[in-house]
Amino acid sequence: MTTNTTELDFNPVDAPASPPMDRLLSASREELDLDMEIVEGELPTDAHGHIYINSAVGSVNSGGLPFVKFEGDGSLDGEWNTPIFNGDGYVIRMDFDQPGKLHLKTCIVKTPSFWADHALREGGPAREDKRFRKWIFKNLGMARMNLVFGQRNQANVAVIPVQFDHDPEPRMLATYEAGRPWEINPDSLEVIAPVGKSEDFDSMMPTWFWRYVFPAVMTTAHPVFDPYTKDFYICNFVQGVRNFVGFSRLMAGLDKNPDKVVKRIERELDKASEKEDKEEAMRDFENWLTGGASNDFSEADEKEAKNREEEFVPKWEKLVEKVYPGDFVNVLRWNGHPDLKKWRVRCNGKDITISHNMHQMGITRDYLILSNCSFKNNVSMMFNFIFPKYPQIESKIRDLVSRPQNPYADLYFIKREDLIDEVDVVHATHARIPLETVHFSCNYENPDGKVTIMTAHNTANCPAEWVRHFDRKKFDGEPMKKSLYGFLAVGQMDIGRVGRYVFDAEKGGLVEEETSVLFEKGNVEEPDNIGPHTWGVGLYSYRGYEEVDHRPAEIKNIYWQIFGLDREYLTDFVYDLYKNYPNREVSIEEVERLTQKGVPTGLARVDHSAPELKLNDFYMFEKDHHMRSIQFLPRKTRTEGLPEDMDGYVMCTITVPVAGEGDDRTYRGEVWLWDAAKLSEGPVCKLHHPKFKFAYTFHSVWTKTAAATNPINQIGIIDDIDDMVKWITNPVRQVKIEEFMDLYVYPHFKNQQNYIDDEDPADYLGKAYKAVLKLFKGNKKP
Repeated sequence: MTTNTTELDFNPVDAPASPPMDRLLSASREELDLDMEIVEGELPTDAHGHIYINSAVGSVNSGGLPFVKFEGDGSLDGEWNTPIFNGDGYVIRMDFDQPGKLHLKTCIVKTPSFWADHALREGGPAREDKRFRKWIFKNLGMARMNLVFGQRNQANVAVIPVQFDHDPEPRMLATYEAGRPWEINPDSLEVIAPVGKSEDFDSMMPTWFWRYVFPAVMTTAHPVFDPYTKDFYICNFVQGVRNFVGFSRLMAGLDKNPDKVVKRIERELDKASEKEDKEEAMRDFENWLTGGASNDFSEADEKEAKNREEEFVPKWEKLVEKVYPGDFVNVLRWNGHPDLKKWRVRCNGKDITISHNMHQMGITRDYLILSNCSFKNNVSMMFNFIFPKYPQIESKIRDLVSRPQNPYADLYFIKREDLIDEVDVVHATHARIPLETVHFSCNYENPDGKVTIMTAHNTANCPAEWVRHFDRKKFDGEPMKKSLYGFLAVGQMDIGRVGRYVFDAEKGGLVEEETSVLFEKGNVEEPDNIGPHTWGVGLYSYRGYEEVDHRPAEIKNIYWQIFGLDREYLTDFVYDLYKNYPNREVSIEEVERLTQKGVPTGLARVDHSAPELKLNDFYMFEKDHHMRSIQFLPRKTRTEGLPEDMDGYVMCTITVPVAGEGDDRTYRGEVWLWDAAKLSEGPVCKLHHPKFKFAYTFHSVWTKTAAATNPINQIGIIDDIDDMVKWITNPVRQVKIEEFMDLYVYPHFKNQQNYIDDEDPADYLGKAYKAVLKLFKGNKKP
């Protein structure tokens, strides 16, 4: 391994764009270390510990959020209208360890792919280098990619604490469902090392087709840690490889000859639109995109292209059947050391196909739970990168291939006793939650093989769609407010629900008599005074949620984010997508009426104990107040007579209006705390700081301590990248990538400590390429 140790001036907030910092979706990339200011009430002196929150703050080019429409030179910005979920991870830590004071520290999660992206940003050093200037990363819907390096791991969704037997202090992971977790220092928040090696995770891109330095892998945003057995589990799945390969070819064609590629896409879209059967039209278009026709986007002569297509497609289809891997799911176990143990998961003797994604996992004493949850993933979500020059393409493709999310969620129960080192394949039992579910939590105890799962139901509410620049409001047909571009399309099309489901994990059956689902419409005749309701169920928290030393045997009181209804958020596209929703509880006419009048956001406490769920406490916000993250934090000392899971405080990040109307309305971010036993009495403290600007904060966790860590036996970051580089078959590309890494990535990790130093190849320049040549010449395998 060679490393250029020249110190370069890297500033993670450098960017040519300058978005406004006082709008609904404004977020700053500035790294903070400050005390919050109390604006109302008093900070409880018996609050203690630390809250970690993950969030996204735009790209290396954007300067934060929102993504601006025009670049400094007046040209259209290719990142505009990107969903706000697509951005660099920005971890926030709130410290309650000084009585009467709330300290705030933040940091961007700077993985190796971050530094590669940062060097290639507009005005960055690699952008000015003729060897690398074309290697820029692009936003593709929820993902950010580069044809040379692969996929960005933005580590922006959740934070998970772990502590193994050899760890003196808890460790912290930043997670992302399109990449492996990255460990960060709980004190400094700086990156330490990845979980597992790159080669441990299967990529969406077959290695025979292309070798990425940063592979495109799909995992879960919510891996699980058992604090009693010290086992950490994560899943890795491969889905739609053929679509991914075809899409990569399309990207390459757009780089070479965009006008002709767009012309061919429009031709195929026109052909598809003539079909009466929309399902058939969608299949035909996706087959064209990933088949032979999409492999020659650069043809100058369309007649010649047609002839080549007719000749090539049959051969291509036969090849596809042989070389493309099918969908499958792996489970990996980590014990704090570099090596992971991997199992292929099968159900009824077959590999598992994931139609949406595996956002959530669960764990009990005897079972590991995987999910195919209601957070859809399809090719239409990657087409926004074409927008700046060809907006009609994005709209047509979304209309053609977008579908409602599954109105259910599939679960897979794995016996933990089957997860042993001596086998490589494990069997899972299938079960189904009969309503959409993205997030769930499990009772740790599973008596008699019965697993109890607490669920959040995003019923007729699609978290994977976002507001596009061509969207229209449902009720007046006017364009959506520009201030909402990139935001979640959270127009709720039915009443939200929360549940408790009990499953026979051995057979997969639902134990109906122990299952309960709750929804509350409230006083629908007076929406302004609707009272307790569940119109739009979002994130949640409870005592013991993801805590490093405890998992509740039985989850009882859960605190819920309730979105409410707002006519400004419902697009005609989302309305049409879910107007025929199959699990409807409230008529579409009633949903329309309430949405037009508006229903305020709420904070709810629901008792999930058997036999029936009960909404026991509720706080209703003023209109245009928006709750983001939610976290329970316990009191320092127990209160006599109060249940443990109500003895503490609930912290929420809130976006509140300041002045103005419409797109000119200004907002600011605040932190509010409630007494967990008295939500309806309102927050006991509100805090703010003018530098703390967030658009949408995501998942959070509470910990007792926030001590610095330096774990033993880490993955060597530079070695891990080297291991990917050495198998790049093209020696010219290989050398250029190595030069890039030496200049712009490796210097940031040259001081890594406690890592396992793999033996470097004596000379791996073009090693794989030379090996292939030998094989073709009939030589023996080297």
